[in-house]
Amino acid sequence: MEKQKPHQTTDLSQSVTEAFIKHETFLKRFLSRFLSRPQDIEDVVQETYLKAFSAEKKQKIHQPKAFLFRVARNAALTELTKKSQQIINYVEDYDGLEIINDEASVEDYAIAPCSYFLFVPHEGVSIAYFTFWYLAFYLALTIFIIPYLAWANEFTATSEEKTLVFSVMAVVGQVSGALFYVLPLLLFFATTEVTPEILKISVFLGIGFLVPGLFLALKVVPNGPAHVPLPTLDAQGQPIAELSLTQKLKGVLSGLVNNKPFVLYVLAFMCLGIGVGMWGGLFFIYVDTYLLLGAEFAELSLWGMAMGAAAIPVWYRLALRWGKRKTWLIGMALYLVVFIGTGLLRPGPDGLHTLFALNMLMTFASGSMGVIAAPMLCDTIDYGRLKDGAERSALYFSIQALMTKVQLAIGGALGFAIVGWFGFDMQATEQTELSLIGLRLSVSWAPTVFVLLAMVFIALMPLNEARMAIIRRKLRARDAGAGDVTCGAEDGA
Repeated sequence: MEKQKPHQTTDLSQSVTEAFIKHETFLKRFLSRFLSRPQDIEDVVQETYLKAFSAEKKQKIHQPKAFLFRVARNAALTELTKKSQQIINYVEDYDGLEIINDEASVEDYAIAPCSYFLFVPHEGVSIAYFTFWYLAFYLALTIFIIPYLAWANEFTATSEEKTLVFSVMAVVGQVSGALFYVLPLLLFFATTEVTPEILKISVFLGIGFLVPGLFLALKVVPNGPAHVPLPTLDAQGQPIAELSLTQKLKGVLSGLVNNKPFVLYVLAFMCLGIGVGMWGGLFFIYVDTYLLLGAEFAELSLWGMAMGAAAIPVWYRLALRWGKRKTWLIGMALYLVVFIGTGLLRPGPDGLHTLFALNMLMTFASGSMGVIAAPMLCDTIDYGRLKDGAERSALYFSIQALMTKVQLAIGGALGFAIVGWFGFDMQATEQTELSLIGLRLSVSWAPTVFVLLAMVFIALMPLNEARMAIIRRKLRARDAGAGDVTCGAEDGA
């Protein structure tokens, strides 16, 4: 088989020495993201030049600048690994000394068990320990989040109210995520890294907000109206007093499959999620290994979360003005711009500003999901309830929660499978042209196709604000017992 040609750029005439002289200052700034001591940075810079110069004697270096940064990154990671091993050895030596005070403080017993034991583990934890508390934490989170979302749907009556409530929830989620990244930047911490101390403080802060917030919600937020399900009729049109388990399951499956707007929502949500999962799963690798800007990733993430929170009020206003369906299509169009733009980026510091702009645009576009996805699901829930009379909000949100996990897993796995098939190697100092095609395919072109499919499914959804007003008016009339409005959702839709 013919050997693949290495990826080439416009700096073919440069030597490693010329590239080193030209970019030494930026190289040191790049290494400062990995190493804090000036002497360590200087040592790694010199080591980088010697290794690159030696490699150039053996073979032609097609990208001297990119090659220097890859060698520097690998050398910095090696230095960090050695320092981590020194710390481990020190701890192992210290373990044999007499401990003066090993009593657990009061705060160790005051935190919620799942979060505490997962994020603040004791020494010497096993895989079984981590697996148990990991599953317990996410089980508790799932049990919490499904009724939380279904409740928001039930106590809101109009599209405007649902959009407002879910927008506020999205803003709070973005702000809380940003706070986690801000914590290490506070002056009273010794390092800007996410340390066990940061995780511990995050758990305490989370509990501190969760408990009073839950109390206020239970005290202030109203329950949704009680919905009386329609009776199930037999072949002769007579109500069935008691349904068997098989009949109940058939009724549930029939209600889901025959809910056309919900089926289209599922297809759109899955396609969009797989595309975002492919991009998100490989984005750091793309930025770090290919673009050589991995040291900027944490700062990019922080700015992105700030943009995500600021974008939500904008999407809320757009949804009220143009409707949820059109607004979500605009958000998906912005996803397309990000994915295509990502594939056009090239290695080196010159692309940092473009990368920053694309990341900000990505988080701005993601705000449309937080504002619109859940209210659109609420529309399909009300459509289904008018059609078959059953209240299944929790089931619909359970399916969405499952899709959220599955779509990202599929997207990430598919992206890694493609780059692996094309021969991309994270540890390689130079990538073949074929491997870079695979990387761009996974992080750019394939996500673009999935988002285009999602846009088609959203455009086909028959529900808009006017039709939902009719459907909800019929639901209110039926719940109040005012007239026979059980002829089906199609009359209003």
